[in-house]
Amino acid sequence: MAQTGTSSISNPIEAIAAFTRNQIDGDIATVFGLLAILVLAIVGLGFVGLQILRLSRALYLKAAYRNMKADKTPGNKILVGTVRGTGGGRARRHVLMALQQHLPDFNFRSAFYMNSAPLRVESTEYALSSQDRKTLSEAFEQSAADLIVWGVASSKPDTVRLCFSTPALLKGEDPSGFFAFDIHQSPKDWHDDMYRAIAYVAGRRLRPSIGTPSAYKADRLEPMLDAMIHLLESRDVLSGQALVQLEDDFSAGALHVGELITSQTWLEKSAECRQRVLEKLSLAENPLRWSQAKIDLGRAMIGLCDQKFDQIKLQEGMTHIREGIDATKFDRRMQLAEIGFQSLKRGEEILATRRRFSIRWSV
Repeated sequence: MAQTGTSSISNPIEAIAAFTRNQIDGDIATVFGLLAILVLAIVGLGFVGLQILRLSRALYLKAAYRNMKADKTPGNKILVGTVRGTGGGRARRHVLMALQQHLPDFNFRSAFYMNSAPLRVESTEYALSSQDRKTLSEAFEQSAADLIVWGVASSKPDTVRLCFSTPALLKGEDPSGFFAFDIHQSPKDWHDDMYRAIAYVAGRRLRPSIGTPSAYKADRLEPMLDAMIHLLESRDVLSGQALVQLEDDFSAGALHVGELITSQTWLEKSAECRQRVLEKLSLAENPLRWSQAKIDLGRAMIGLCDQKFDQIKLQEGMTHIREGIDATKFDRRMQLAEIGFQSLKRGEEILATRRRFSIRWSV
């Protein structure tokens, strides 16, 4: 009987415990269910928000394209896209300021229209991807832009890579499709010389003919050459291919102006620049550029001797030219051109012989 009483008491206790466990399990399940619903709601809202953001960005981009294409401002049109990474927003604002202030110095004071838009181009190394080529091609077509700028910023180390593309670069033989320019400083530390460097690189893409100045009059080139001098004196601003182009553009421009108006000042500046280039450049490194520098240096020295005769300097200038000409013989492109000229000369001789034979036969 005692055992039966104990059993009857324990059964209600176990039942209560089981009920409590079931109740707790039910509450936990309810909580987890609510949490799952909340998470799904947040994910859904995030997805919807992302789609809305993408749609608004696409609409803003299309509007920027339409506005640029419809603008009647004479001159070039420039679109500044997204600069990705840490400090990218500040870098883009600096690019806009740089072009606004200094692009006229490297664009023959021509008017231009400029705007920014959330155009995102991923490629900043080596060459454009097929998707980025498509993106840029559509941007050029829909906006009628002459130049598009984008980039990427990094804080470790502080470097901003700016990329410049034009319709000609995009369709040209260069597989990269753009010109890259690195600034090894945080955007917050950029100064006026940095602005000039950005403007020069942009102007050089818009006006490739700056590299062949013989088509321009002296009064058009001199203001640009003055602006280039500021960049050459700030030796830590430009590097790589951008510095090479600046040195070559300035030397060729100063030489052209010096010969055009018989200016001793510009001839001396051209000679000084070419001498600095030759001090750090070897024939083996870049035969064609070395030859060009030698010939330009010789031309400048001969031009100076024409104004004030100096036999030693004249002979030195002529030696530079001879060395420059001789060095071109080792360049494969020049060898190919020489072979072509020889073949052309042979063809002309055959043609002349046939004509003489034809005349004699007719008689």
